[in-house]
Amino acid sequence: MAINIENTSVFHNDSTSQHQEQFDRHRGPITCVAGIPGTDLAVSCGYDSAVGIVDLKQGSIELLGYHRHLVNRIVVDESGARAASCSSDYTICIWDLEKREPLRVLRGHWDDVEDFAFIDLDTGVSVSRDRRIFIWDLRTGTIVNTFDGHEKDVLSVEYSNGMIYSSGDDMTLRQWRLATGELLKTWGPLDEETDTCAIDPIHNRVMLGSDAGIIRIFDSRTGDFICEINAHTAGIKKVAVSSVNGDILSAAYDQYVRIWDAESFELKLDLETHMATWERSLNWSPDGNTILAGTFDGTVLQWDAVSGELLAEIGDQGEYPGNACLNDVDTSPDSTFAVVSDDGFIRMGQLSA
Repeated sequence: MAINIENTSVFHNDSTSQHQEQFDRHRGPITCVAGIPGTDLAVSCGYDSAVGIVDLKQGSIELLGYHRHLVNRIVVDESGARAASCSSDYTICIWDLEKREPLRVLRGHWDDVEDFAFIDLDTGVSVSRDRRIFIWDLRTGTIVNTFDGHEKDVLSVEYSNGMIYSSGDDMTLRQWRLATGELLKTWGPLDEETDTCAIDPIHNRVMLGSDAGIIRIFDSRTGDFICEINAHTAGIKKVAVSSVNGDILSAAYDQYVRIWDAESFELKLDLETHMATWERSLNWSPDGNTILAGTFDGTVLQWDAVSGELLAEIGDQGEYPGNACLNDVDTSPDSTFAVVSDDGFIRMGQLSA
């Protein structure tokens, strides 16, 4: 399947520039934060459809541009020159981080795009709720291969040493050969959904986080099961591996963010708790010294990866902190009402004329 995509600037147009001076934080939950190698900067994305540039040293966020729907994930290539943002508008946008403008918009998925990985300077891979995996030529925006096989939504993708790894709602982790599209291994189906996978190229391992709170670790060469870590008491929404030493980061709905030793698989550290942390948003910094995350409040968090201390929360909170993304409302006969929201608060009030 080959689809030629023309360059477009719809993500960075006049409407974007009108918002530029007013943008100092995300106006909704942040889904992902990723560090830019060799800098004190990171990129962020969120439910407000925005993609931001975060200055971790100055403690500020500036607007890079907008998608037409919420943004699920953002990643940076090894050079730090480009980022890719995946959106529920069914597109991926490739950004020039030096010029701070879009290079190309990739179109072809017919459902939410959940994850993306840079393979090299010219190639990328994306996964979507349309159950497909696309390999992209980033110079032309063309789909050069499609991997079919997942039976439900595909939520996570990683690349390492000529292999693609994908996981999703069909409760499987799969290994594909990039050059041919051949499905080499399938782990599962397991007993629970598997939202997140990660690669440890240092130790030749692949790991999978599950809704049972378990991290399962496999040998990426043989496919053999290595061990499992009973990491959390609730569903794991993100696993990530330090590129420096292979330590494992896990974040789950039990509100713990933990670091596990790459050699012993023992718990090394619990990060300082922040109530509004969104579990799916966490990442190691490129140098492995800090952990980055987003919150339901629209702020960016930074922890020390050795001590677990919360170093900074970036994003102007204003007079009323939080993002009241309301999920449900109930009322009583005396006109009292209550609402629950993504920022962790229950708000109560009294209806009157």
